[in-house]
Amino acid sequence: MRKIDGLEGLRGYMAIWVWITHVTTMAALPLYKTTGWGRVLANGDLAVGVFIMLSGFVISASVLKDHSVKYTEYITRRALRLFPAYIVCLIASVVILQLSIDTLRAIPWAGTRTDGRMAYLTASQENFWPHLILHAGLLHGLIPDRILPYTSYAFMGQAWSLTLEWQFYLLAPALILGLERIRSNFAPMWLVLAGLLTLSTQFTQPSFLPSNLYFFFIGYLTHRLFYSQRRAANKSEQLLALLTAAITIAAVVYLKGLKGGAVMIWFLAIYSLQGRAGVIGRATAFLIENRFARWLGTISYGFYCVHMVAIFLCAYILLVVFRVDSHILYAVSLIGASLVLSLLLSWLIYHWIEHPFIEWGKKLTRHRKERTSVPQQLS
Repeated sequence: MRKIDGLEGLRGYMAIWVWITHVTTMAALPLYKTTGWGRVLANGDLAVGVFIMLSGFVISASVLKDHSVKYTEYITRRALRLFPAYIVCLIASVVILQLSIDTLRAIPWAGTRTDGRMAYLTASQENFWPHLILHAGLLHGLIPDRILPYTSYAFMGQAWSLTLEWQFYLLAPALILGLERIRSNFAPMWLVLAGLLTLSTQFTQPSFLPSNLYFFFIGYLTHRLFYSQRRAANKSEQLLALLTAAITIAAVVYLKGLKGGAVMIWFLAIYSLQGRAGVIGRATAFLIENRFARWLGTISYGFYCVHMVAIFLCAYILLVVFRVDSHILYAVSLIGASLVLSLLLSWLIYHWIEHPFIEWGKKLTRHRKERTSVPQQLS
């Protein structure tokens, strides 16, 4: 399906955006995520918010496509999609843990996130086995920071969103099928969103599902409004969808500030892929549907998992091995080298790890359908 496939490009660009926010701060550039250019170049929360809504959209489509799929088959496929590449990158992050700490100590320039990264990496060493056991099962987001310090960010900081994904996958079928019982698209759905936004204000740990469940819900709501079979083509339904989107954006902006930008990006992409946003929409659609963007989307998950390993390795070589003392030379070299290494590693991860396990997961469903179709043909 072309319209949905176009979101692969969006996923690819969001992965690059996350890399930018991490490499610029590792380069010790003076960027703060709440001011100036740092709102874009140092604020990965916006890109991750789009990732989460996209996940809610895709999982909704998957769950609603075939209600007969058993939960064990569904969760096995999701695990085969999420865990293999993650486990490889987790092992790599553990192996270079001391190297990463040495790299941070070697940075001679003041950085906006150096101290924070040092804190969660040293915490990883101090509580090594509890962190590792929880990370191996992607369950670290369930443990409060007050019980296990830096549980969200230990070893590989970006994995805070992966435990969030796994928590959602575990509950998604029940949540989505429950929401399908609500017949109206407007007032009840907006009340659900308001409730989830209010719930999120009670939790400060981003890796715990209630803190970001509203993003997954927006992904579900997008599928329901624009792609589900119940969607009507008349103008009144289109206006209702626009009104719902506008209220959703306003609510998130009001309660979540900068994270509202992620919702704006998401709905712009959806409208663009449906040809509803004029010249800007057509330009956006081309941007996320071209071949390069779709290639980025294909390797985006591996890129997201491995890019910090690439950044730390490149920084170590520049600072510790070559002893680069020019800030400009270090920043330019780190940005260029880590991008190339991240793309190379993510391409290898996709072809040698992700793709084989994804295909294995698909075979599980195909075999189930073949087994269940035989009795029907014989009867």
